[in-house]
Amino acid sequence: MTHVFLSYKREDETRALRLVQALEHEGLTVWWDRALPGAESWHEGIGRALDAAGCVVVLWSKGSVGQEGHFVRDEAGRALKRGRLVPVLLDRVDPPLGFGELQAIDLTRWRGGARDPFFRDVVSSVRAKLEGRSVPAATGPRARVARRLVAGSGASLALVLLSAFGANALRIQDRLCAASALTDACGAMGLGDRPAHAERVAWEERPAGSCPALREHLRRFPEGAYREQAVALLQAARAETSAVATPFSRAVELYERTSERPFPTREAAEGDARRRWMSEASGSALYCAARDSLERFLSVSESQGEPDCRQDPRGGWSCSLTARGTCNLERRAVGERCERRADRP
Repeated sequence: MTHVFLSYKREDETRALRLVQALEHEGLTVWWDRALPGAESWHEGIGRALDAAGCVVVLWSKGSVGQEGHFVRDEAGRALKRGRLVPVLLDRVDPPLGFGELQAIDLTRWRGGARDPFFRDVVSSVRAKLEGRSVPAATGPRARVARRLVAGSGASLALVLLSAFGANALRIQDRLCAASALTDACGAMGLGDRPAHAERVAWEERPAGSCPALREHLRRFPEGAYREQAVALLQAARAETSAVATPFSRAVELYERTSERPFPTREAAEGDARRRWMSEASGSALYCAARDSLERFLSVSESQGEPDCRQDPRGGWSCSLTARGTCNLERRAVGERCERRADRP
């Protein structure tokens, strides 16, 4: 259940499209009925997508709460029973009967901005539903109250400066938050694109070049200040061959034919059969030879096998050998590297 199902009234398609595009820009997969294949049954396709969704975003508007919005209400009811519902207000309307206890996120003033606190509440709620976590407390209403307080005291020079700081006029916010003494405080308040203390420490202490460390950082701080930089480094990952080789072994079983010429003693014939077996095992691509440029052959050792020796009619002895052995090799690992040292903060 990794996708988001969007339920909306047809008259709200333009506003729904804006939300779909914004959510997809956040890396979320959104299903809505515009993605339904033309040859597929309309009701069956929607039903399957709804039941498979990890989160269902329902858009409450004048149309969807009215008499013609029964499909939206039905989809919302099914999502509510599964605990997957995230309600959103497009218009200033009261949710239908039965949905009033679940607080809807107010996007009535949203104009498509990714940093809008109410849109961030939508993203946080959706991710929580997809990951099976509790929905975090909303931040949008507090931000709106703060803006009203500042706007209502326009005669005060201090509030004028505060407003300029909040709007980042003349990059005041960025300049002040760049000061080391204010970095963590700004990050805690989400100002100046600065990281919170925990994120900054995690970013500075991550192992150099580690792609898994970047993925873990994005998991811990999905909306963090370093998100875009982490994504860019992951997209630019390159393969890297380790300088340290790891020893390993490969079992081999090989039959060595009787020698072409006899030897004066049985011991000499046995020694010849073993030498030929060792040479064949270490030199054949089917046995001990390195299989690619990352492997290196070291040695081969016979672990089992008794020569089959017979007296040759020409005089002397000839031996064959069937034996099991161990190919000793080493291999360098190929990993991925996600940054250069110059990329470090």
